[in-house]
Amino acid sequence: MRLYLLIPFLFLQTHRPQLQLAHDLKKDKEIIMQEHGGYNRHIDFKKFEPYARLDLSNFKFEEYSIGNNVIKKWTRSGQNQLILYQILTKTYVDRVIHQKAIPVDEDVRKNQKEKYETVKIKKQVDFRSYFIVQPSGKQLIYITQTNDGLYKYYVDGKAYLPLYKAIGVGIKYPDVDELKKLLK
Repeated sequence: MRLYLLIPFLFLQTHRPQLQLAHDLKKDKEIIMQEHGGYNRHIDFKKFEPYARLDLSNFKFEEYSIGNNVIKKWTRSGQNQLILYQILTKTYVDRVIHQKAIPVDEDVRKNQKEKYETVKIKKQVDFRSYFIVQPSGKQLIYITQTNDGLYKYYVDGKAYLPLYKAIGVGIKYPDVDELKKLLK
């Protein structure tokens, strides 16, 4: 009989949106170690890790959409005021690219006419951007592609970009100044 009384309360509990920063940091670390880990020693996730582990239960939550962006905002008021933004940006790639095919064998290269390949790229690319407004007013900014890893981050206004073996073609990457306009 007591079980019947608990069931309605289980449905009344609201689902609190989760900050995806911990997930993205873990994913991006793994990708960077696979992709020229030695060349990416300048990438330091430590500045962002404390925010990924925050208990957000005492933060005020707000969510809104603007264009292709879904903005989630967590605010902690008081002496230790902190604002966390998570922006999901959906971009669409629909491009045709003509690229020159270069044979590896030098003899073939000398005797062969130039060949061009046409590549059609059509897909959705999602980015998650994090803006962390610290009590001092300084901002930490972290931008990651949800499938392909860290795009770049900013600490004290300085940008840090990882090196990858290959980069996506035809992708419009989020512009930080445009993203800042979405913050309320």
